[in-house]
Amino acid sequence: MKKFLIFGIIALVVLILVLIYVNGDNVTNTNIETNVSQNESENIFPSKVTTGQGVLVEDFRGNAEKLNDRTFTLHNGSSLKDLSFTITYFQEYDFFQVNLETEPISEMRIAAEEELIRQLDIDRDDLCKLNASVKTTVWVNQYYAGNELGFSNCSGSIEL
Repeated sequence: MKKFLIFGIIALVVLILVLIYVNGDNVTNTNIETNVSQNESENIFPSKVTTGQGVLVEDFRGNAEKLNDRTFTLHNGSSLKDLSFTITYFQEYDFFQVNLETEPISEMRIAAEEELIRQLDIDRDDLCKLNASVKTTVWVNQYYAGNELGFSNCSGSIEL
C-alpha cells in the first residue's frame, strides 16, 4: 500500500510538471548550445549540439515528435499498441525521461539505450553523462515501479 501511495504521489508530480511544460508560454532557458557555423545558420536544427553535461550529440529534435517548442518524444513503435518505451526530451531542463512501457523491462531498457545511442550518435559511456531518468510504472512492473533504474552500464543503476 505504501509503494502504491508513493508511486501515486510521484505520478501526480510528474503529471503536473508535464502540464507546466506543455502549457508554458515562453522558452526562457535553452540548455543545448548549438555548434553551428554561419553557413549552417539557416538550418532549423544543426547537425551537432552539446548538452548541458558537455556531451556532443547528434541533434535528434528534427526527427522527433514535437510536443511543444521545447519538448520532444522519441519512441520505437508506430502505434501505441507497439510501444515498448518512450524517450521524452525536455529541452528547457536538458533532461531525458525514459519510460519502459512493456515487459521484459530489462530488454526494453537495452532497446531504449540503443535507440538513444543511435539517435544521439554517442557511445555507451556517454549515456552515463546525460541528465536522464529511466523508470517504469506499476502497470508494467509493480516491483520496479517508480524506482530510478538508470542506464544498464552506469554506476548506481539497478540490475534487472
